[in-house]
Amino acid sequence: MGYAPNIVVGAWAGNNDNSSMNQMSGMVIAPLWREFMDYVLTKVPPKTFKEAPRTSDTIKPVLRGVWFDPVGLVDTESTDTETSGDEAAPIKLENAISGAHSILYYVDKDDPLGPQPATPTDPQFPLWEYPVSLWKAGLIEATKEND
Repeated sequence: MGYAPNIVVGAWAGNNDNSSMNQMSGMVIAPLWREFMDYVLTKVPPKTFKEAPRTSDTIKPVLRGVWFDPVGLVDTESTDTETSGDEAAPIKLENAISGAHSILYYVDKDDPLGPQPATPTDPQFPLWEYPVSLWKAGLIEATKEND
């Protein structure tokens, strides 16, 4: 599946008897899909996605990429700091991380721009929050995708 503002294209490859193609379908369909998209995008007028308005007054910090609560954690003396992305002042990372939570702590998936849930009730919340709590406690390490 793939899309542009004015077209959506899906492609499928597989065996009719539901037997595995041993990851072959991706190698077959991806070049086909790409060639079709390259062709069809020359035939439709170019369009761009409309950018959503984003201001600090209307978008929660977690939806702007600030995944911890920086309130009260500003440390202008420390050299081991990183800007919060939301504040001009640096944030001492070890303090900021202690305030980290999964996104469901901050966002109600049925009303993402609405208020933060007083008590998260999403049934997935415990499953999302648990690994974050292990990471905060130093029991698991975060890994980078490119390692």
